[in-house]
Amino acid sequence: MNQKKLTYTFIALYLLPWGMQCLVDNFIPVFVNSLSFTTEKTVGQVTAIGAIVTMITQLLWTSSADKAKNKGTVLAFSLVLLAISSTLFVFVKQNMTTLFAITILFYSCYLVHQPLIDSIVGESYEKTGKSFGFLRSFASLGYALTGLLFGFVNHQSSKSFFYYVIALSLLSIIAAKLVPDSTVKKMTKEKSEKGFKNKNFILFLVFTLFLFIQTSMVTTFFPVYYSEINNNIGLLSIAIGAGTFMEWGLMSFLGKKLEQTSPKTVFLLVVVATLLRSLSIYLIQNEYWILISVFLNGIVFGILWSVATPYLTKILPANQLTGAQGVWTVVAFGIAKFIGSYLGGILAETFGLRNLFGIISVTLTVFALVTPLLFPRKKTL
Repeated sequence: MNQKKLTYTFIALYLLPWGMQCLVDNFIPVFVNSLSFTTEKTVGQVTAIGAIVTMITQLLWTSSADKAKNKGTVLAFSLVLLAISSTLFVFVKQNMTTLFAITILFYSCYLVHQPLIDSIVGESYEKTGKSFGFLRSFASLGYALTGLLFGFVNHQSSKSFFYYVIALSLLSIIAAKLVPDSTVKKMTKEKSEKGFKNKNFILFLVFTLFLFIQTSMVTTFFPVYYSEINNNIGLLSIAIGAGTFMEWGLMSFLGKKLEQTSPKTVFLLVVVATLLRSLSIYLIQNEYWILISVFLNGIVFGILWSVATPYLTKILPANQLTGAQGVWTVVAFGIAKFIGSYLGGILAETFGLRNLFGIISVTLTVFALVTPLLFPRKKTL
């Protein structure tokens, strides 16, 4: 595949699935909370179940992709299952049993795109002549554009976003089928195992665990909290889209610079920005000014997505990149999300939604002091 075609393929791979992810991340909690038989605790339980299922299935998907000649084929299959499970949310009448059953099916194939696409692009992005951050920025652009599109359309129900998820899943399949065969050569078992014993990788997973426990609580419960302040999910979606343009801008114009920054510094910035995000939700009660937190979210993930995969490519063998992305996804969106969502539901029900963000802010303050200890002094990127 020539350089130009490869670049456009990678752009499409990021643009479409992350548009779908924008809707799922932000409106699954709103959908669950809108059901007559649910409470805030149910929102946490559904998100926690999704995290457990992600944790169990993610390594199966990435293991299959590592063995496959073409990772795009594995990605396409996961997207077919995602479209089917999204359809069930729309057309099956919901009660507690069906809600949990469809949730299990949905999350068994959701987020597969994240480690697979990052590893596909991580293998070959240098052939495009672009930085990884530049290409990864189109995930943020897709996230932003979908949020804006969804926000400007009149929504008849809280489950309307599933129609967009179905459409984007089907379009993503086309992009997945354009992925070239993997060029990474298989290495010996000894070298493979040595990579996962890397101290820096283990410390990075520790960082990921604590960071995403906090971010999962914010991501899960901010839409619910905002819907109580201002029951206008269209406005929230527009704000999410606009805020994600900041994420896209950071990755597009500062991606290369962020890759070259010391891990100790750049990952500390991620924690501090997350702290400011949570603190702004706690302190600001105005229905419009509180949306500042959405723009801070763009800073958090604009930095994180620019540097996470390049950092992994430097500390692990090339043939382990997909597996490493899978482990990272399990920790971030499985273990950490389960703990954060379940614990967040209990804390929100016990202390109230607003106070939940105050508790998160205190925890992140302590975590900011510890973060520099988790990364080497020397530049690794």
